Amino acid sequence: MFIESSKTDKYRDGAWVVVAVSGKVTCPVNMMNRYLDKARLSHDSPLFCQLSKTKYGYKARARGLSCTRLRELVIGAFRGIVTDLSRIGTHCLKSGGATAAANASGPDCLFLRLGRWSSVSAKDGYVRFSGFPFVCF
Repeated sequence: MFIESSKTDKYRDGAWVVVAVSGKVTCPVNMMNRYLDKARLSHDSPLFCQLSKTKYGYKARARGLSCTRLRELVIGAFRGIVTDLSRIGTHCLKSGGATAAANASGPDCLFLRLGRWSSVSAKDGYVRFSGFPFVCF
């Protein structure tokens, strides 16, 4: 997937993001394809936006998804799995993913580029190394 621009793109050259297909029910590629099928986005719609239910399915709204709504969705997804929901937020997902990737022992330069961090110190705030407990802040 190619991301043309974002607020974290310090070089302003876009970025390719590699997403693996697992074939499982939790596969991010399959989930994204199902979302795109239902959302029927126009070329100028934000990728993640509010959906309105219609009698023909769903229609994308022009406004993007708010941070508050995103947090509500994340908490809803973890309800019944996590005991203390007050410790869950959207940055927990980035921290957990970064930790899993860092512990997989890939090359650091590739890890920084794919994670879209501008420096090692920026990345280090998200990573918990093996043997240390995972904690959200």
